Amino acid sequence: RCHEVNYFSKMERVGADAIVSPDFTGGMRIVSCMVRPQVVSFLDEMLRSDDNVRVEQMTVKAAAPASIETFAPPSPEYIVLAVRTGGSETVFNPAPGSIVQAGDVIVVMATPAGRHALEARAG
Repeated sequence: RCHEVNYFSKMERVGADAIVSPDFTGGMRIVSCMVRPQVVSFLDEMLRSDDNVRVEQMTVKAAAPASIETFAPPSPEYIVLAVRTGGSETVFNPAPGSIVQAGDVIVVMATPAGRHALEARAG
């Protein structure tokens, strides 16, 4: 927890894995509510409900590389938002032919049923 945004780099240098600034986060929230209230409302609904869609992450454990289309075929139960590769590159809205392999992290917006289906495929 850090109240001074200017100290973030110092906290990282001493080994902090994650840094949270309540004041900065609160300020960003206020601005977001003013600028894009429908997006904030949508995200709030996702956070409050276990029955609606949620943004989830899952690590691919399957050994054989596969395309996104094979790993996560088109479905009304989920949307693949991004893939973070083992090399820490993030590909937003990956093409169906993009390859995922063990260790990659997939970020999806999914219903509970969609999340379970993708978890089963992830290995």
